[in-house]
Amino acid sequence: MKKHPFTLLELMVAFALLLLASGAVSWNIYQAVKKYQFRSDISRLQRQLASCYTLALNTASDWKFSLSYKQNRLRAQAICPLRPEACGKPLFFDSLKVQFNGEEIEELAIYFSPTGRIEPMGRLEFHRASTFHEEIFLPDLFRIKEIPDKEGPMHPNDVASS
Repeated sequence: MKKHPFTLLELMVAFALLLLASGAVSWNIYQAVKKYQFRSDISRLQRQLASCYTLALNTASDWKFSLSYKQNRLRAQAICPLRPEACGKPLFFDSLKVQFNGEEIEELAIYFSPTGRIEPMGRLEFHRASTFHEEIFLPDLFRIKEIPDKEGPMHPNDVASS
C-alpha cells in the first residue's frame, strides 16, 4: 500500500489556517484603504475650499461653498451667484460626515466675500462615516493658529501675520 504524504484532515486544517490568515490580512488592508480614501477626500475638499476662498478674493465677487447630502452622499460645490458659468462641477464623497459646531448637519453654506471674510463662524469637522469619532479634520481656513482655542474663519491679515 502506498503511503500518502498528507491526509485529507491535515489538508483541511492547513487550508482553514490559510483562510484565517488571509482574512486577517485582508481586513487590515481594507482598513488602510478606507483611511487613505478618507484622507484623499479631505484633501480634495480642502483644495476646493481654498480655491473658493482664492476665487472670492481674486474675482472680487461673493462665492458660496455648499455642502449637502444627496442620496447619502456628501455633495460639495463652489457657486458664484454673479457668474454661474464659472461654477465647477460638484464633488461627491461617500465616506464623509460633517459636523458644524458639534452638530451633524444635512446642509451647510459657507460664504466667502471679496474682503476675505468667511461666514458662518464655527467649528467645521469632517469624520469618516463608518467610525464617527475616529478621525477629525479641521481645514486651515477655519483655524486661527496664533490662538489655539479660538477657531473660526481667518481673515487674510491673520494669515499674513502667522
